[in-house]
Amino acid sequence: MPLPARAVAGLAVAALTATALVTVGGDVPAQARARLTKSCVSSTGGVVVLDRDATDYRLTGDCKTLRVTGDDITVDAWFVDTLEIVGDRNTVVGSILYESDVRGRGNTIRAGSMRTVLLRGRGHSVESAGLLEKVRLRANRSLVIADRLSTLRARGNRNAVLAGPTTTAKVVGNRNALAHEQLDELRVKGKRNTVTVAKGHTQVRASGRRNKLPR
Repeated sequence: MPLPARAVAGLAVAALTATALVTVGGDVPAQARARLTKSCVSSTGGVVVLDRDATDYRLTGDCKTLRVTGDDITVDAWFVDTLEIVGDRNTVVGSILYESDVRGRGNTIRAGSMRTVLLRGRGHSVESAGLLEKVRLRANRSLVIADRLSTLRARGNRNAVLAGPTTTAKVVGNRNALAHEQLDELRVKGKRNTVTVAKGHTQVRASGRRNKLPR
């Protein structure tokens, strides 16, 4: 899935700074990988649980709840209403991931659009080629890329956000790097955060020390 790099093409310096802050999970262990197809429609209670490590899954039908508890799993899905990831180094790709709760370490989710994303843990990557409505970023050293972003709440440390037009961003953590094409409203309470906005006017309310913010 192509990334929305064109939306922030004028932010090359900020992008390099942001990606340098991110530490993604380690390499997938060298072992034979199984490939399985599962039906979301026939799943018990509408819940699909993926717990087999180092497995490539293809899901058919719309998933009500997808729970990834194993490690080093890849998932190809169409629509997931509720996504829960508690394992490490997993990748879930779908057209629509409606609501996602990502924990563990080094997990990746990619979709055309997302409604809400909650990140906890460390070293995650989120990529939305369309609208990402709300991000609650409680993880550390994670990356969020979105073509459009409505609301960002960043409480973690050393995270990076690359986004197109954004409505509101609130940063409570420290040493985060945000790069937006446009940003209507920004609130900062942490320390040593960097926020870059390419164009337009941003309403800024800030406290904390040594933050680099749009004027």
